[in-house]
Amino acid sequence: MFKSEFRSTFEPLFDSKVAIHRQKVDEMFESWVCSSEKARKDFGFETKKTLEQGVNETIAWYRQNKWV
Repeated sequence: MFKSEFRSTFEPLFDSKVAIHRQKVDEMFESWVCSSEKARKDFGFETKKTLEQGVNETIAWYRQNKWV
């Protein structure tokens, strides 16, 4: 029920250029985890930014490019 309410509330705010669509909304409600641990162990990969920095930069980019 909540997913459909979320969609009906927010989908009209976005035009067709936006990368937020029903499949993405569904993904937001799934349980998943991202980790760079395997890349760090296998290849010595180290992130250059925190998750918070990356999310904030992504949001800023979406706004600058009028995707939201």
